[in-house]
Amino acid sequence: MIRQGTVTAWVLVEKPIMDVFQFVADPTHLREWMPLVSDAEVTSSTPRGFPESFRVTLWPMPFLPVPAEVRLTDVSPGRMLAYEAMQLGIVSSYEFEPTSRGTIVRATYTPWAGLALSPLMSLVQPFSRELLEQILLLLKERIESRDSVAPERLVFFSYRREEARYVGGRICSALALEFGQDAVFRDVNTILPGDRWERVLEKELESCRVVVALFGRSWGRIRRERERSGTEDWVCRELEVALRARKLVIPVYFDVEDPRALEPDIASGTLEPLRERQWHRLREDPDFDRDMEALIAAVWSEISRHWAPRRGTRAA
Repeated sequence: MIRQGTVTAWVLVEKPIMDVFQFVADPTHLREWMPLVSDAEVTSSTPRGFPESFRVTLWPMPFLPVPAEVRLTDVSPGRMLAYEAMQLGIVSSYEFEPTSRGTIVRATYTPWAGLALSPLMSLVQPFSRELLEQILLLLKERIESRDSVAPERLVFFSYRREEARYVGGRICSALALEFGQDAVFRDVNTILPGDRWERVLEKELESCRVVVALFGRSWGRIRRERERSGTEDWVCRELEVALRARKLVIPVYFDVEDPRALEPDIASGTLEPLRERQWHRLREDPDFDRDMEALIAAVWSEISRHWAPRRGTRAA
């Protein structure tokens, strides 16, 4: 329910969602995009590294600094942040939505909550809405003008091109749209000729949050054929490295009625831990988009559970 006196606005920032979230989540950036704020100092952090509370200095009038304590009231990594300025009764929240052009930031702002039922709110609200729109435009300008930084790998995507070139491409495109193109590592397509596969995989798996592994009805047959011929099975080795690194592997099956039919060839030996994973079904159209949404929700859930601000940021 939206409280009386609440104002909302949105802006499209042409940057990947996690880049935008990282910037907004760092209070030391506030003076770069928040008018009237001259300084911010983190006073306490959550165990995962999020600023739990921080002090800011506001300048509502020249020569009249006003200190305020701001508390983080809710957070969903990559998706939402909510704050409350304790002494002033100001409540604000920011929601983040990925698009093909960047990230939509939706801001909700309740100024001076004590005035919500006061006739004065009718005078304050138009000013607050205009201020919020200016804030978001400054945020957009600041983030888009920043130099590019090395992207954080969030998702490692593994599949056999022989059996799933088309559907694998659709899944990878959907993941890239949701998390950013550079946030998704696409198995052997990203490994250049001459690279040592194990070194590349270990590096990527060390930084990624989630491994999405796609299985079709031919996955096990291809594995057996390569074992008999002595051919390197890179996809199988990817999963072995991921499991040794204790990464969450989300198995996805398609063109298979029951994932238990895959167990004899997949969940055995070094891949035995996959038997304990929650499998996700992916069907062809018209069900593809709905199944993909469920898969993306599972990835977001895991990222939110273990994500923390990137090391090296001042808020960490």
